[in-house]
Amino acid sequence: VRNGLKAKEATKALSGVLELAGSQAIELSEAADIATAAMNGFGKEVTDLNRINDILAATCSNSATNVKELAEGLKVAAPIAKVLNISMEEVCAALGTFANVGIKGSQAGTALRIMLNRLVQVTPKGAEALKKYGLSISEADVKGQNFTKTLEKLAKANMSLADLKAIFGEEAS
Repeated sequence: VRNGLKAKEATKALSGVLELAGSQAIELSEAADIATAAMNGFGKEVTDLNRINDILAATCSNSATNVKELAEGLKVAAPIAKVLNISMEEVCAALGTFANVGIKGSQAGTALRIMLNRLVQVTPKGAEALKKYGLSISEADVKGQNFTKTLEKLAKANMSLADLKAIFGEEAS
């Protein structure tokens, strides 16, 4: 039994995994590994695999990443995203956005993980930078459906590079 799936579960997941493998020109076993790793990373069930495959394929079709790079990013970012209840769709969209500017794979996952950590644990220096723009961010602002809204709020603030470094740290530069 590959990937911890029972035969009956693997059979249910096969059509979506076949589609993912075909759309990304990868081996079936590799597509199964990627899909089940994403499933496990976000605490999803086998019944979610078709949706997971659709999210992976759509992200790759709409950004400058491929499924292997996306899987590497998810390995790093999924654990904190799961804790914060941030959807796989939002995480993949963020990783796709990073890929569009040349930050791919585990490097993108690391950047997203750092960003999430910094947003839920704002340093005093970061809080002061946010305050200059009339903003404050708490863990509740980042969790769940608020993640995208938080990023939109930050983007609209048109912050200086120095203030972004204060919030996200030197790793962000």
